[in-house]
Amino acid sequence: MFREDQMKGVALLFALSLAWVALSPGGTAECRHGAASVSTAGETGVIIAAFRGDEDREGVYGLPEGSAVRDLLRAAGWQAPAGTDGTVLERTLRGGDRVTPLKGRDGRPFLFVDAMPAAANLVFGLPVDLNEASYDDLTRIPGIGEKTAEAILRHRETAGPLKSLEDLKEITTLGDRKISEMGKYAFAGPERAAP
Repeated sequence: MFREDQMKGVALLFALSLAWVALSPGGTAECRHGAASVSTAGETGVIIAAFRGDEDREGVYGLPEGSAVRDLLRAAGWQAPAGTDGTVLERTLRGGDRVTPLKGRDGRPFLFVDAMPAAANLVFGLPVDLNEASYDDLTRIPGIGEKTAEAILRHRETAGPLKSLEDLKEITTLGDRKISEMGKYAFAGPERAAP
């Protein structure tokens, strides 16, 4: 199911994640600064989100479903600067979101919300968006090799984003069984696949 290079990458990321959790202040099973305990995406009622940009507070946090960006910042022990857009602070997080504090050209602070890298998603059992993933990220997804990754990128450039995993039938040689198995690791279109 995994190619040899994918298996090595997943094993390395898993080992690094375990080491990070074990060496983090606050114990071996809890995220930093009193956040909810680290869990996999399959745990009901918990989402995984990341905070980056402040070395002392960076990390991956397990939060209750329905949590907002404000809740992630609180779990990280980080205070949003005055003037931060309130609509971003109240935005509901999805599993695999990553929040980064930045400064605009005018020097005012803002929060940038994007997706965690595909490798991190795979380690935590979160599906990867085929419409957002880079070539390297696509090749990390079990069932997607170099040719399939190239076909997905070519399709995105010429015909736009994939509407569902079923679109892979039209642009690759993948069959129903492989596409169904891929649903554990990837999604396309507006709905995220179930973990």
